[in-house]
Amino acid sequence: MDETIALTKAYGNYASYCMLACGNEPSGHWVNWVSKFVDYWKTADSRRVYTGASVGGSWKWQPHNQYHVKAGARGDMGKTATGKYVGLPC
Repeated sequence: MDETIALTKAYGNYASYCMLACGNEPSGHWVNWVSKFVDYWKTADSRRVYTGASVGGSWKWQPHNQYHVKAGARGDMGKTATGKYVGLPC
């Protein structure tokens, strides 16, 4: 929490700081503490939207999220049926 408070003090007024995720792929019994984190920040600073975590396809839904980041397909993303890659950044 200390890091998030410091981050918000330093960058809270930047226009690009509009979303915040508590973490990435949490483990253990994470839903309760992540819900508390999201609830705290929704009350403390309503300038952005909050989520508990970026998660894979089989992770639990965190009910207090304002948005949800879910992983898509992995593998040869961008590869066409001919084997050529398209639309990938340089």
